[in-house]
Amino acid sequence: MARRAVGNIQIGIDVRGDVEAKALLDALPFRVYRRVLRSAVAKATRPIVRDAKALAPKRNRTVDEQGREVGPTGLLRKSLGFVIRTYLTRGVVLGVIGPRKGFRTIIDGRPRDPIHYAHLVEFGYRIARGGTLATTTGGDARAARKDKKKHKGVHVATHLARPFLRPAHKSNERRAMSTIEREVAAGIKREAAKLAAKGKLHK
Repeated sequence: MARRAVGNIQIGIDVRGDVEAKALLDALPFRVYRRVLRSAVAKATRPIVRDAKALAPKRNRTVDEQGREVGPTGLLRKSLGFVIRTYLTRGVVLGVIGPRKGFRTIIDGRPRDPIHYAHLVEFGYRIARGGTLATTTGGDARAARKDKKKHKGVHVATHLARPFLRPAHKSNERRAMSTIEREVAAGIKREAAKLAAKGKLHK
């Protein structure tokens, strides 16, 4: 399973609908059950993080005519990583990929934190002066006029999207799902054998 949220990608496993896998996992102690699922999701997640880092803007600072440093800082790229979130009461384990906390930095006298701007790089954005921009599109002329009247901003610039999470996820999604399935099966077999040898496997 995979889900997308603003600024991050989530990929993981939901065993609630897989009766066979759920039965096999339930035969394991809780801590082992948890370790098998988390290990499988972590292994599937790492290649996505690697590719996202490769696609994210690299540090390329230059000096403009006013003597100010401009250009990508590389901070977003550096911040990318993943965390594993476990919801075992629901049978769900997720690897959440995106900018991590702890990378807030002062640049050009202003605070910068990739958590707050990663989605702008991923999806792009428009800059307006004098208010916000109208967002209504399509054939509803009345709604468009009403929206334009409410939002009086003037469009002055567009920053094009530079996707890094979505393409990294798309190119790895199928392999990630296969990795999770393979690692869960191998993990169950390995841990069950250990427990059976000790006479501790639940029946």
